[in-house]
Amino acid sequence: MKEEKNTSLFFSLIMTFQAAAMQQMGKLKNPISDKIERDLQQAQLSIDILDMLEEKTRGNLSEDESRFLKGVLQEIKLNYVDESTKELQIREKLNHEIWNLWKSRKERITSGHRKAYDSMSKGESGVYSSGNTGKRITWKNR
Repeated sequence: MKEEKNTSLFFSLIMTFQAAAMQQMGKLKNPISDKIERDLQQAQLSIDILDMLEEKTRGNLSEDESRFLKGVLQEIKLNYVDESTKELQIREKLNHEIWNLWKSRKERITSGHRKAYDSMSKGESGVYSSGNTGKRITWKNR
């Protein structure tokens, strides 16, 4: 009876950190704010905690518990890489646009460019339209 309870609690603990990581990566809505929010540093911390649990419990878990923990870790690590890659691509695209504007001198780099970059860095969705060149950059949270 106690073993079953501990197994259930272990699965719940793993799923708690899994849900936190997915929420922190912007894959799930924050249930409190009802918004998609991204904080990849916090997501990395959740992943690190699960990595630590896997290391500290190695050899003390049932086959099902071990398989479950490893599967969750694999899933959230792949999602983390995906979200990190998206963020880098968006930053590169926006930096490239700003660089081209500066090089062409057709338009001064404005606070609008800075706001777009800041918005993207926070994981917010948005659209930026360049006034003089007519170029448009769109980025999405997910």
